[in-house]
Amino acid sequence: MTDTKFLASPAGSVELDKMALAALRKADTISFHHADGKSLIRASKKHKPTGRDPFAPSETTVTVSCNAAITDYDRGGCWGTDAYRDDLKCYAAFAWYSHAQYADCTWQTIATVLRAGDELTLYWQRGGLTNQGMRDAGFHGDALYVLVRRADKRLTFLIDTYCGHDNTARMVRLSGHSLSQG
Repeated sequence: MTDTKFLASPAGSVELDKMALAALRKADTISFHHADGKSLIRASKKHKPTGRDPFAPSETTVTVSCNAAITDYDRGGCWGTDAYRDDLKCYAAFAWYSHAQYADCTWQTIATVLRAGDELTLYWQRGGLTNQGMRDAGFHGDALYVLVRRADKRLTFLIDTYCGHDNTARMVRLSGHSLSQG
């Protein structure tokens, strides 16, 4: 990964604070979103009403803003085309961990490594995992990485991958465009 991937972020730095870090570590569900040119993480925790609080909400969600970076390999061939600022609005993306608290869930390792003050970038790759065999079958391979910037250190974690047809279930989609374009 190069630092140029971080240049596609919205204006200003987005650093992880202690409250957001605690939410990311304790959440039952972690979801990753990209829409309207912005990426974010939603950390959700389920609650059960009790005799003491029968009106407890069924779920609490904390939203963590992140920087966004996208490389579209479907548009730029094997080298890909990086999306910058306004181009980021052309994409919609989604991935999630439905059981983030399971001991064998990758998210537990990532959340343990994160620190307050880290700057997170969700790096979406549209078609980054597509090979010729997949193309011949009409499939696409997308990926999501979280890039962590901590002072002069850079950490990269693979969050999720997608292999399938170009439809509404695809991880990284063109937003507001026909699915056949691209």
